[in-house]
Amino acid sequence: MQDAPRRAGDRNEAALLEAARDLLRAGEFQATPIRQIAKQAGISRQGFYFYYKSKGELLAQLVTETLYGGQVWRETFSDADLNDPAGAIRRVLEASVTTWREQRAVLGAASEMAPSEPVILEHWTAVAEEVADFLADMVVASTSIEALRDRDAARRMFVTLVWMLERNCYMHMVHGSDESDAALAERLGDIYIRALGLE
Repeated sequence: MQDAPRRAGDRNEAALLEAARDLLRAGEFQATPIRQIAKQAGISRQGFYFYYKSKGELLAQLVTETLYGGQVWRETFSDADLNDPAGAIRRVLEASVTTWREQRAVLGAASEMAPSEPVILEHWTAVAEEVADFLADMVVASTSIEALRDRDAARRMFVTLVWMLERNCYMHMVHGSDESDAALAERLGDIYIRALGLE
C-alpha cells in the first residue's frame, strides 16, 4: 500500500468521516456547509481545514476508508486461492458487490461527485490500482491468454475490469435493477473470468 492515499489517523478525523457518512446516508452531504459538518464532528470550522481542504477531499478519504474496509478478503487470501483463480475472482466480486450494497450512499455520492472533485477519482484510482497489483500475479500464472502473461498487460486489464465493476455496481445500487446482488456478482464473475482467460 505504499502509494495508496492515507487513512484516517485520529479521533477528530474519524469524527469528520462519521459525520460525512451520516450526512450521505441522509442525502444531505452536498447541501451541508463545511461549518455544519465540523460542528457535527465536534470541532471548529478551522479544525476541518486542518484535515481537509474541501468537502470533496473529505469524501475522497471516506471512499478510501470504505473501499479498503470492504476488502476483508485480502486478509484471508491464501495460496489455496492460486489453485482456484476463477473461484478467487468470484469471491472478490461477491465481496465488492456486498460493499457497494452496504455503502451505496458513500460510493454512489462519490461516483456522482468525482467529475467535479478530481481528488475523489484520485483516491478511487489508487485503490483500483492496488487491487490490480494484488491480483495481477495470479492472472499471469493462470491465464490462457498469451498477452496477459505480461504482468503490465494483466494489471491494465484488471484496472479496466475494476472500473467496469464500479460502474455496474453504481447503476445496480443507485438506480435500481431487477437483478439480485448475487446475479450481478455472478454475471460480472463470468465476464472477469473470460476476459482474464481463467476459464
